[in-house]
Amino acid sequence: TPSDGASIAYYSDEDCLNAITSFTIGTAFYAKATKDTEEPSVYTINTTSQVPDATIELTSGKLSQSVKQGAAISDIVFAIANADGNATVTGLPTGLAFNPATSTIYGTIADDATIQDYKYTVTVNCKSGAVNPTASINGTITVKDKNAKEVAYIYTSTTAPSNDVYTALSAKYSVTVVDGTKALTGTAAEDADLIVLDEAVSSSATGATALGNMIGTKPILSFKAHMYGKTNWPTGTGNNDNGTDATVESVFTTHPIFKDIILVNENTITIADAIRSVSNPAAKAGTLRVIANSNGGASIVEENNGTATDAAKYVLIAISSASESALTADGLKLVENAAEYLLGT
Repeated sequence: TPSDGASIAYYSDEDCLNAITSFTIGTAFYAKATKDTEEPSVYTINTTSQVPDATIELTSGKLSQSVKQGAAISDIVFAIANADGNATVTGLPTGLAFNPATSTIYGTIADDATIQDYKYTVTVNCKSGAVNPTASINGTITVKDKNAKEVAYIYTSTTAPSNDVYTALSAKYSVTVVDGTKALTGTAAEDADLIVLDEAVSSSATGATALGNMIGTKPILSFKAHMYGKTNWPTGTGNNDNGTDATVESVFTTHPIFKDIILVNENTITIADAIRSVSNPAAKAGTLRVIANSNGGASIVEENNGTATDAAKYVLIAISSASESALTADGLKLVENAAEYLLGT
């Protein structure tokens, strides 16, 4: 393969040369002559390199972040190559800025920034001769109310899940993902206004078992039936019912978690495609109330200290991890209502 400016020889009859064609391989440009005779002559054609497009890649931070008014974002740093000049950014909320020298988005969201999603774009110009004129990368900064409640979402790692439950909660609250495979000491779970346990976390995981000792100390919303009977948790047996409906006990049909939900036959809610249940659930630190049942046992459970104003309530909505991404409209509303109920909002 010839380098930039080198020569490449092709053979053709001088009088019958009918075309010059070009093609590219990688970033090198080539040209060749075609022939239609058996009497060859030698032609030498110089090659030139194709100008590469500019590139922009994330090297540090997260492209999309959720931040309260008055709070700082985690710096978003990019690596830029083959560009004609520095990058520019559009679409940032008030308070954030871009340092072209370091290709970094940084800053603190203004106290009065509008609460919304800000879709921003980082753009660089390509050099003359490149195939494309520009290169860009996009992200979203979600600005939340500075008084938004803090939610610790216990998951299998610190990477946010893409399920319906997380999406719904993160749209309303300031949510921090906590790795449930590790100890909860020193994590956002200690100071959160609400702790949520994702069903995907193993029932033997360090953080999941430790959460059992926090029942009765702060609001908890759990989706994992199989924590019952595990270390630090109340007795009971988790079941894989795989049904879709839960039957609400008559005394609880007006419970706040069913706000704006029309119960079928005044007592049935379709939550998801695979709900779970607990057989013989016991209380950990307060009074147990079985709100709804499915075929195998209790599918919605509440525990508190016996008062409607108890600030350390616990609610279980027993579903499968797959169902967290397949909630019905009523199931999603149930989750949102449960979070509001536990937070007292």
